[in-house]
Amino acid sequence: MVRDSGGRLSHVRAQLAVPWAYTGPVAAAIAARRAPLRPILVLSMPRSGSSWVGATLGRARNAAYLREPLTHNWARLRQQPAVIEVDPSSPPDSYRRNADFAFSGIPRFPREVVVDRPQWRVWQTARRVVIKEVNPLAVRWLVTTYQPDLIYLVRHPAATAESTARQGWVVDGYGGLFLPSRRASGTLREADVGDGLWTRLGAVQAHAAHEVAAVVDAATSSGIRVRIQSYERLCADPVGEFHALFDFAGLRWEASAEAAVRVASSTAPTDMWRSVLSASQIADVRRGYLMFDPPDHVTHQW
Repeated sequence: MVRDSGGRLSHVRAQLAVPWAYTGPVAAAIAARRAPLRPILVLSMPRSGSSWVGATLGRARNAAYLREPLTHNWARLRQQPAVIEVDPSSPPDSYRRNADFAFSGIPRFPREVVVDRPQWRVWQTARRVVIKEVNPLAVRWLVTTYQPDLIYLVRHPAATAESTARQGWVVDGYGGLFLPSRRASGTLREADVGDGLWTRLGAVQAHAAHEVAAVVDAATSSGIRVRIQSYERLCADPVGEFHALFDFAGLRWEASAEAAVRVASSTAPTDMWRSVLSASQIADVRRGYLMFDPPDHVTHQW
């Protein structure tokens, strides 16, 4: 509810993407009936192709898609870095509140997040919630707390760094992205990483890789399914790889999905970074990345 200039109350119903999501306990009951299966979390570093993957999976006939329900509020509205370490025991209030809604299948979000409103009609059932996010430094908290099946998308560190810098999404500092306890431990090696942009971007991706690796080991023993997906492999065989992703997520693969994949893959960038970045910039990304001995989710060719 909001007040107009005359002091009268006026509903914001017309501005809400899904009005039933604002009905309190009733919304929780509706969500549980609509989406009985555990959600799918599509996660990556920013500029790694997760928008393509999330949107493609989210178009499935039995999907209900949310695009960055946490990042939309945290990074875009609050002007905070999208990639920032989250303490599993004490997540930021806005992060926790929005994650509670998203992973419960309650689309209490604006239309920028609820991109396909017809997917959320109250009478629908057997929908699988697909959530796309871009903060792998929150993966421990997300997987431990909400137990989604996880698709982690990995792109070449230099490609991600180049695309991030080109978008102007670079924040000053490096240690400030992490919790004070990690920073105090010295494991970030801030002096070794230095102030260079490209080295910092490589280092952050290495830390993200370690976070995901730790979660993969724990998730497997808890019955949570994890798929590590290479962006470059996806570009090389989009139909085959997407078909496998649909199967993993329990989503319906249809002719329309294959047609959309073929169209989108024709413009998907792959190795543009090799011609855009200088040799020294590539070397700096590689140095920052390898400085922390990242796990080999995917073998990167430098």
